[in-house]
Amino acid sequence: YTPPTILNSFNNYHNVPATYTQIAKYTSVTSSAASVGATIQTKYQVYTGNEAYGSYTGKVKYTMVHPNDAAAPVPPTPMQSLTLSQCQVNVGTGGNPAGIGDNITVYDRRDGNNYTVRYINGQCWMTQNLRLTGTVSATDSNFTGNDFNVSEYSLDSADSSYTNHCNSTNSYNHACAKDSGNTTIGTWYNYYAVTAGTIGTNSNTTPATEDICPTGWHLPSGPNTTANTDINKLVGNTTSGWQQNLTSGMAAFSPVVAGYYYNGSLHYQGYGHYWSSIASSDVDRYSLYFDGTHGSFSATTQHTRWVGVIARCVKSS
Repeated sequence: YTPPTILNSFNNYHNVPATYTQIAKYTSVTSSAASVGATIQTKYQVYTGNEAYGSYTGKVKYTMVHPNDAAAPVPPTPMQSLTLSQCQVNVGTGGNPAGIGDNITVYDRRDGNNYTVRYINGQCWMTQNLRLTGTVSATDSNFTGNDFNVSEYSLDSADSSYTNHCNSTNSYNHACAKDSGNTTIGTWYNYYAVTAGTIGTNSNTTPATEDICPTGWHLPSGPNTTANTDINKLVGNTTSGWQQNLTSGMAAFSPVVAGYYYNGSLHYQGYGHYWSSIASSDVDRYSLYFDGTHGSFSATTQHTRWVGVIARCVKSS
């Protein structure tokens, strides 16, 4: 090993940073008994504005390895091509309960948004809320047929902020969405939007088989009072409806309190609501309901289809 040669030695620094700055950090891993990666940090002297120009001492730490031993970073996998076995990472190990895997990061090819997903009780669930917004159609340059569950999807541009038709029963046939601007909260969709315009009219009990989830994913079936629905498997195969404590599956799902959007404002902000694909009446759909205060949840509740509710997608095979 030959130590590196210092090509230049700099004195008379100007504009010393006022805070400590980390240039880069790479997590070390082990491969073939060799440490792979490097930790590179630079620590600067705090500058108060009164220091004279001159020589200042900093500290630099390098941990280097031979480039042949270095592992190239692995980019996230597109959701559209993720397999169920790829989602099933470290199930039942590393502190995960049986049937629960690790969070992994994927991205949606349609808009480039990253999401975390997790293997829970035989299925792969999004553990963050869907954030697809805007107008995307078959004639749009962003549209790729293999990335969507439907041939076309379009949000009404005039109703993108839940105005006009979105505040009345007319929105049964208008796609309306409200972007929270927050990656944790995501986007509120009315049912016509979340099903890509396939469930409309003010009387419709048809299960949603098409939606705005990526190809290979879908809105979960429910409620959890019916055996073998998606939500029933998530909460631990119970048909009792309400659960007063989070099961390991629900905890891994990482529910978010986001309320629902209607008439220009948020309601029930201490609760989480997630659309399902199943009708509870001709105007209502079941939703997974999370009480953030008491940690209880149920999928026997329902929402009228014009209300803006957040969404997560699930991959079952």
